[in-house]
Amino acid sequence: MTEPISDQAHLERIDWLGSLPFLRLFRALGMAVEPQKLLVALVMVLVIYLGGRLMDAIWGRQVYRDEFRMFVSQPTLDRFESWRSLQTTPTRGVFETILSEKIGAMQRMVGAVMDLDLGWKELIEPRTHRPTSVIGALREMTISLPNWLWQTHPWFLAIYGLVGLAIWGLLGGAIARLAALEATRQLRAPASEAVLFAWSRWGWFFSAPLIPMLVVGVGSLLLALGGLVFFNVPGLDILGALLFGLMLVGGTVVAAGLIVMVAGMHLFTPAIAVEGADAFVAVSQTFNYLLARPWRWAFYSLVSLVYGAICYIVVGVILLMALNLTHTLVGWWVVAEARPGL
Repeated sequence: MTEPISDQAHLERIDWLGSLPFLRLFRALGMAVEPQKLLVALVMVLVIYLGGRLMDAIWGRQVYRDEFRMFVSQPTLDRFESWRSLQTTPTRGVFETILSEKIGAMQRMVGAVMDLDLGWKELIEPRTHRPTSVIGALREMTISLPNWLWQTHPWFLAIYGLVGLAIWGLLGGAIARLAALEATRQLRAPASEAVLFAWSRWGWFFSAPLIPMLVVGVGSLLLALGGLVFFNVPGLDILGALLFGLMLVGGTVVAAGLIVMVAGMHLFTPAIAVEGADAFVAVSQTFNYLLARPWRWAFYSLVSLVYGAICYIVVGVILLMALNLTHTLVGWWVVAEARPGL
C-alpha cells in the first residue's frame, strides 16, 4: 500500500543571488565605501581637478556667459556661431564650465531618477531636448557637452581628454581591480597591488575607450571622402551608386562604434580588470554583450541609476547633517562676536 502524496512542500533556503543576479548590484555601495578605494578615488579626482584648473590657468577665460546653454538651445550651429560672434568678453574658463555643467546635469539626473522621469520620448524625437529628464541629463553629459567642446575648444578637449584617460587608466583601473577581487574572490588586496596591476595593463586601460572612437572617426572620414569623390565628380556618380551598398556597410560599422561608445564605455575597464584582457577583447566582449543581451543591459542600467541616485541622496543628506550639526554644536556656547572683516 502506497502512502498518499503530500501536497505540502518545505522550502528551507532560497539562493536569492543565484535566482536574481541583479541583486548583486546592491553590494556596490558597501564595496565603494571601502577605505582603500575611497583613497585611490580621492587621489584620482584631485589629480584630474588640479589638471583642469592648471589648463584653465594656461588657456585663460575662453567661455562666454551662458555659452553652453545657448549651444544646446539653438536649432542650428550657424545660429550659435552668430550669437557667439556678438559676444565681447569671456567670463569663465573651459574646465570651470565643464565642471559646473557636469555637476548641474548630475543633480538633474538624480532628481529625474527619483521622479521616474526617464524621458524616453527624447530617444524617438532627437530634437526634443528636456534637460530635466534622465535621458536629457545623460545626453548633455555624454553628447552635448563633448560636442560643444569639439565645436568651440577642440584642442582643450583633445589634451584634457587624453590626460583624463591616462589618469583614469591607472587609478580607475586600480579601483576596478580592487572591486573585481572583492566581488569575485571575496579578497581585499592592498591598493599598491592593484595599482601595479593597472600599471602593467595601463596601455589597455588607456586605449580601450579610444578604439570605438577611432572606428567612428575613420569610418566617418571614409564615408565623407566617398561622398566627396563619387558624388561631386561628373561621371563617377554611377560608380558611387553601385558602391552605395558598401557605404551602407561602413555606416553600419560607424553606428556599431557609436553604440559601443555611448552604451558600453563603462564596461571596458571592468572587462580588463576582471579578466586581464587586452583592449580589443574588452571592446569585442562589450559589443557582443550589448548585441546579445540588450534587455539585460537596459534593466541593469536602470537599476543602477535608481540605486545610485538613492545612494547619492543618502550620502548627501548625511554630509549635510554632519556639516550643520558641527556648525551648530561648535557654536553652541560661543558668545564672542566675529571681528569685522572675518
